[in-house]
Amino acid sequence: MRDAISSSAALPPITYSATSASSARTSQTAAVIKRSRPILSHLRELYAGDRVEVLTQTLGADDRRLHLFHVLTREGDKVPAATGEQMLIHLSAGDGRSGPVQGNVRTRVLELARLHAEFPLPERASASIRLR
Repeated sequence: MRDAISSSAALPPITYSATSASSARTSQTAAVIKRSRPILSHLRELYAGDRVEVLTQTLGADDRRLHLFHVLTREGDKVPAATGEQMLIHLSAGDGRSGPVQGNVRTRVLELARLHAEFPLPERASASIRLR
């Protein structure tokens, strides 16, 4: 029998650097993304050596939050092995307070949310963590 893969370890914060050219020089601002209220559903086992695919749908976004839904399947399968839903909150690296995402990152995230709004909501999506 193959060993089942499991992961319950806490994930570290996601960090990114946004680069913007406001004049002739480039400035770089660091920020942190905090995961809030993840909802994970383990539906089937995966085994060491299994190839997996993860599809992500943006369920909503605003200036400081990003609501994502992930579906993990064994490569070639249609039945999900797991789903994950989470709200990501943008924090300023300087003071750790929630604030708006700046520049190109903000534009791209809001456009992605607009495009994904045309898709139906996933069946397992929770009403408890939606943007209001």
